[in-house]
Formats: sequence, C-alpha cells, structure tokens
Amino acid sequence: MSLLTRSLRLMLLVLLYSTCPLSGQEQTRDARGTLFWFGFMENLSLAFNGPPRFAVVIHADETSEGAVSIPATGVTIPFRVEGGSSSEVFLPETILYPMGSDVFADLAIRIESDRPVTAHAMHYRLYFTESTLLLPVSELDASYLVLAGRDQRNETPSAFLAAAGAEGAILEINPSTTTLSGRPANTAYRVELGPWQVYQVQARGDLSGSSVRETRGRPVALFSGALRALTVDGAAADNHLYDQNYPLASWGESYFVVPILDRGGDPVKILARDDHSIVKIGCIETIELDAGEYYETIIAEPLCISASGPIAVAQFNKPQSAGAPLELGDPTMLMLPPAGLMLRTAGFIAPGSVRDDWRPISRHIITLISPSEHIGSVRLDGIAIAGAFEAFADVPEFSFARIVVKAGEHRIAAPQGVQAYVIGLGDFDAYSHALGFDLVLPVAKAELAEQEHRICRGESLQLEAVEGFDSYHWAPAAGLNDPTRRNPIATPSETTTYRLTVVKDGCEQFSDVTVVVLPDLRLALTLPDTTAQGGRKIALPLSLGDIPEDRLPLSIRRAELDIRFNGFVFLPERVSGGTFTLHEDRDGFKLLRLQLRDIVLRATSQTLALIEGYGMFSAESDFSALEIDNLSWESDACTLSAETDNGSLRITGCRLHFHNLRLFRPSAIIVSSDEGNDVSTISVESGEGGVFRLRMISAQARVVLEESWHQQGMAAENARRDIAVPHDRYPAGWYQLMLETPSRTIVSGLMLLP
Repeated sequence: MSLLTRSLRLMLLVLLYSTCPLSGQEQTRDARGTLFWFGFMENLSLAFNGPPRFAVVIHADETSEGAVSIPATGVTIPFRVEGGSSSEVFLPETILYPMGSDVFADLAIRIESDRPVTAHAMHYRLYFTESTLLLPVSELDASYLVLAGRDQRNETPSAFLAAAGAEGAILEINPSTTTLSGRPANTAYRVELGPWQVYQVQARGDLSGSSVRETRGRPVALFSGALRALTVDGAAADNHLYDQNYPLASWGESYFVVPILDRGGDPVKILARDDHSIVKIGCIETIELDAGEYYETIIAEPLCISASGPIAVAQFNKPQSAGAPLELGDPTMLMLPPAGLMLRTAGFIAPGSVRDDWRPISRHIITLISPSEHIGSVRLDGIAIAGAFEAFADVPEFSFARIVVKAGEHRIAAPQGVQAYVIGLGDFDAYSHALGFDLVLPVAKAELAEQEHRICRGESLQLEAVEGFDSYHWAPAAGLNDPTRRNPIATPSETTTYRLTVVKDGCEQFSDVTVVVLPDLRLALTLPDTTAQGGRKIALPLSLGDIPEDRLPLSIRRAELDIRFNGFVFLPERVSGGTFTLHEDRDGFKLLRLQLRDIVLRATSQTLALIEGYGMFSAESDFSALEIDNLSWESDACTLSAETDNGSLRITGCRLHFHNLRLFRPSAIIVSSDEGNDVSTISVESGEGGVFRLRMISAQARVVLEESWHQQGMAAENARRDIAVPHDRYPAGWYQLMLETPSRTIVSGLMLLP
C-alpha cells in the first residue's frame, strides 16, 4: 500500500495591506489630557545664536485652568485658557535641557489642568527653532523603538531623551550605535531615573532603532531627533531636530505623507517594529525591513505608505540651501501620526515675534488630510475650505490640503475627522508639529487571514484573494495550477512563500502567504544474515530521511517505515512502547536507537513468529538527540511483499504519528577494567537532569556498592561520572549493576576475575 495522500482545500482569505482605506469610527485614542510630562533636548552650543527661549502652547475646548511646573526646582506657572482658544505659556529664561550624552538632569516639566487640553512645546532659538506635539500620560507607554534624526555630515550627534514622572523610571536601553559616552552598540544597559528626571543619549551615528523599555511597565515620555542636523547631503544649513516618539503600542500600518508646499519633496524615514516587514511606498517602490531597521528616501508627491506590520514614519524638511523652489526654512522633524488617528477640533498659535533676538517665522502652512467624502465639513477659522483639497493619486478615497496662514491664533473644526499638522518656515529656521487627535478611524487592515499554513507533502492548498482587481499574479509559479488565477491550487513540494501581486487602476498591491511542507520521516532498516531468537535484541543498520537539525523539535505528521530483510528472521507480531533516542559514543559516532512498542505487524504471504521483548536498531546519524513519544500505526496492517532479485522481504505503507518531541542525551553505563592496577571503572553518561542512583548487587542479592548524585542535565553536555571498583574490595564473581535515572532504570553487569 502506498503512502496515503490527501487533497486539502483550505480557504485563505488574502487581504491586501498596501492600501490605506478607513471605515467606521471608534474613539479610543486622545491627545487631550489633564496631565503631561516632557523634557527638552540639547540644542546648538550656547556660545552661538543667543540663549534659547522655551514655551508651551495649550489649546482648550472648554475653559481650563492649570499650571506648568518644573517639579524638581519648584517653579510653577499658572495658566487659564478660554474654551475654544489657545494660550502660550513662556517658561523661565534659563537652560532647560541636559548637555552631553548619558546624562541625567532634574528638568522634566509637568503640565496639569482641570479639563482636558492639547499641548505642544516650543523651543525657540535664533536659526534653530523646533517644536513637538506633547502626548498626555494616557497615551504614554513603557516600550519604545527610537526614530531619531541624523546629521548627513556626521559632525553633530543624533539624540534621544527619556522623561520620567513622579514615580521615576528604571530604563533598559539598547543603543543601535555606540554612544558618545562609550556605551557599545547592541548592548543593553540599565539606568534609574528619579522623580521628574530626564536622561539624554547622544551618538555620532544614527540612534534610530535603539530600544527603550521601562522594566516595571511604568509610562515614560520619549523624545528624539538631533542636536543639530543637515537632512540632505550637500546642503549647507542645519537645524535642531526634536519631536516626541509614539510608543510601540501606538504604531500603525498606514501613514499619509504630504510634502511641504513648494519645497520640492521631503526626506522621509521609515522604521519597522518586526522582522520581514514589507513596506509599500505608494506606487513607487517596495522594501523589506527587519525589526529596528530603517529606510530613508525623498518623497515628492502626496501618497500613502503602508506595511505588513507596525511601522513609524518621520518627515523632515530640507535645508534652505538645498535648491528647493521656495528657498525658505531649514531642517525640521515631524513624527507622522498613523493614518487612522484623526481630530475633530484643534487650535494652535502660529508664532510671530517672540523677542528681539529671534527672527519671526514668516510662512506658516497647515496640512490637512480628510476622507474625501467629508471635506465639505472641514472648517479653518470658521471658513469652509473644501476647494483647497485634492485627492491622493494612489488613495482617492482621501484628500489633502496645504494652506498658508498668517501668524496668530487659528482653529480647525472637522466633525468627521481630519489629520492636521502645522509647519513654519523662516529665514534659515523652521518648526513643525502635529495638532493632535481625539478619534480613530479604523484602518481596513491589510493582512492575511493566515500568513502561514502547514501541510504534508503531497497535500494541496487553495489560495483565494479578494475580488475586484484588474489582474492577479502569484510568484513563484512552482506548485500552482495557474499563477494568474485569483484562487489557484497550491501543491508545493517544499516550503514556499507565495507573493500575490494585484493591479488596480495601474497601481500594484501585494500580499504574502507561506505554505510550510512538513518533512517526511523515512526509516530504512536492513537485517543481516542472522536468526533472532525469542527475547533477544535485533541490531539493524538504520538511516533517516533528510530532516535538517534546525527543524528539531518538530511535529512529524507522516512517516514511511521501510524494512528490508536479508536471510531468514523471525519478526515481532506485537511489541510494546515506542521511542527514538540518540547519543554519541566515546569514539565520536552518533548513534540513533529505535525502540518500537505497541505496534502490530501482520504478514500477508508468510507466517511471522512472536519475539518477546523489543527490537533495538542503531545507525550513524547527524542529529544531536531526538525523542519521539506516542508512536502508533494509522493503517490496520502494513503491506508485505517479496522482492525476487535477492529474496528479501519489504514492508511499506506503515504510517507513524509522533508527538511531544524533546531533546535529550540518554543514559548509559560503560564498564572498563585496568587489569594492571586491579581496578574496574563504572562510567555513567547522561544528558538528563535530576537524581541518579547506582547500585552494585552481588549474586547473593546483597548491595555491595551504592552511590547517589544530582546531575544538571543537557547544560552539562557529555555529562559523565566515573566510579572506581577496586578488585581487592570485592570477591570475584558476577555483579549486577542497576542505574536508576530520572526517566528509567538501566541494568548491566560486571565480572570480577580472581
């Protein structure tokens, strides 16, 4: 009987993750809050461009009162914001950031209010201004991957800063590059922050991909960027980069990118959370990133970035000297919110004159992104602005607008939701920050119903993609009945990842599904010319099929037992038990030992004799160790046939099922004698862990030697214990050796000669 094969129709609904559509509404996220904490990052050297000036801009939908404070110093500045308006609170004229790498400072800043408010921080500095949206404590978390900025000349450091609240923080930090204080790359270390402390890290390399985790799960605020950076190689002007990072739990799979008006395209950086993340940049290009890897590109047209897993995206402005159509502004950093994060109301102040030694920002641009069907409901300062929107080329269900406004206070209203951020451009200066969010439009997630499925060799799988596309193409074509069908049948001979590419209106989209083909286990055994008597063991050469070591432990769903006989032998009709074990002998050969139990063999053409006991098979193998439990036949009987060329017998079609695989090195007793020194040695080898006991028993059933010990197990590879037996201590004769291991009892013997 040949191996049983099955045709298995498994319907996989393949959804495509390169689109950015949203549907429905779910208010689960909010950038408004009553408690915030944050810190400023180091800016340009204090020897140039005058001292910095710091401010917090607060917007309130309802009249709110509160205070901005520096808890470690006792500074407190009260504020009151009328409902529907914004207010700017200036902080003391001092230095509110740490200087250097791997440094602590008591400079965390707290914002508290009696009603939910939105806040962003302004860091004013002549030619080196920057800003960021501030996330309330309700939006913070304990785990982050850093998306930082870097200087294209590698002259000034990339940086990030963590801020702790009233409970302090214990941080585990793993920098992606060597820090300026000498902390090595990819080597985690811990630091402890006291209440209201900040901790700053700087590096000459790019700190993007560094991980920061609060070990007790407490929330921390994380900011990143660069002390000063040139965002396009070859330009002349740099600027401070500074923006708050979203925690890992808040990352999304889709982001809208709208280049800054009249700047000729913006640098964009994409950071992946997971290995093998497939990222689609509009209809332009597709890339693959592993966890902590990032990709930098220039995006010149509004588009959607989407991925197979969570990503973070930052948008940068180019230097004023980069040759853009509008020669105004300098580098700035904006952490983009995921595509689904929208707001219904927002307010901000486009800064005018802050003080005499700071040049006012002359051009303020509001960027808005809205579902196309709702652009008519979007208002800016009470005025409908539907005419300012145009649709994304790759996602026409959404539209964007870029509107230049004057310095001063502004307000946005969008009952159905809109994304909004503001960018200011001045003479060799710039700032940028998002305006917040208060609702989520869920993304129609681009995912596979099953990204991986396991089948046995010879089985089939039906792949099925959603309808409505102009064309379908699956690759590779191997194992598919038609790679151009929407729902081909896959019968791969080996594990294969199929990529589906579909086209709609000239734009490609894609998705992956992996079909894992489980290996077959084939056992080939050949008996030498011998006769097996009742109760004795049968030693047979054995070979295993090609199963790579890195697949262990694995669940083998099908196997073929192939037994060949040379000469006349008695076969067992029934034996009990079933394990495979493997060990390495003292000569370095790896031996596989097979015990078959609870197996019934029935012959169709020859009488089989019963052998009491069990069969032991050994052969050379490349495995380190393998044990298989619960061995059973699937068919009622194996087929027995004769091969006339050499008179041997062949049994095929016996299918084995294995479960609960685990690695171990089996126990063994090895006895050796040194007649010259009149001593024998009992060696116990085992990879098992636990308590062992060895007893030597005389022919009169007396225990003449007993030793017990505890062994660590697999961690002590080739674990061995030697026990000396001096001949002058024991009478000559036969002794039984009994070894009790954590899993079994082994019996052997020792003969002492007179």
